[in-house]
Amino acid sequence: MKRGFTLIELLAVITLLIIILTITFSVINNVLKDSRENTYETQISTLENAAKRYISDNIQGIADDGSSVISRDKDNFITISALQKGGYINSKSIIKNPKDERTMTGCVVAAYSNTYNQFQYLYTDYGCMNEKVFTPKITITKNDNGKYNVAIKYPNVMDMMDGFRYVYRLGKEDDIEVQGSEVTGLSVTSGTKITAEIQRGEYLIRQITEIA
Repeated sequence: MKRGFTLIELLAVITLLIIILTITFSVINNVLKDSRENTYETQISTLENAAKRYISDNIQGIADDGSSVISRDKDNFITISALQKGGYINSKSIIKNPKDERTMTGCVVAAYSNTYNQFQYLYTDYGCMNEKVFTPKITITKNDNGKYNVAIKYPNVMDMMDGFRYVYRLGKEDDIEVQGSEVTGLSVTSGTKITAEIQRGEYLIRQITEIA
């Protein structure tokens, strides 16, 4: 005589299946998320490399209206459409963010570093053409103790302060949030990497790094 499953046994099997499905879904979801993140980072790297070629071709160039196109003395905004129009990226179609499928409408900001003697590049989805949000300036001077004094200057625009965060890092330290628009009195050893950022929500708006 064959005995069927009891209710308790069926519930145990169903519970086990639910646990397996939950674990499987979580693993697949994490794999897909990592894949989208990697694709996004590759896409950003492609845009920033294209902007480097654009800068190289247009440094100190003159636009039709007589204005300077690219300068070491200011933030330079290189839009995706400019890169497409100039043939620096192949795609003529709308570029999507692989993380959420939204159209990417930002630009690459190129800011010149006197320490590195070259431009630094950062893609941002936010505040591209807002000239008030200029890149922080880092000044490094050697003192009598063999160390280096560091000063960081952020934009001093009061109507921008709401929602924006000014932060800096010395070496591998955690973010230190700045109250106000200037940081002075920092002392670091030779080789210390100084990073200054402007953030808003989940967006990184501007970033500059220098090495003492």
